[in-house]
Amino acid sequence: MKLTVEVPESKAAFILELLHSLPFVTVQEDKKARKVAQKAELMADVREAILELNEVLSGRKESRDAYELLAQLDEINAVQH
Repeated sequence: MKLTVEVPESKAAFILELLHSLPFVTVQEDKKARKVAQKAELMADVREAILELNEVLSGRKESRDAYELLAQLDEINAVQH
């Protein structure tokens, strides 16, 4: 059975991720839909980063050293390659 679903752009990434996770569902999406979903996901990531930055600036959350983060990313990269 084919089904067409319309969702708000702000929920597109979530819906696509959900549908892709279901083994019995085949998703056919056009380039525009994928681009919209990627944009929505990027916006959600930016929103989350801003909220986290505000928590750090207000003292509710502690930040971490940038050099520590870079070292950790180097370790992850070395393991993957």
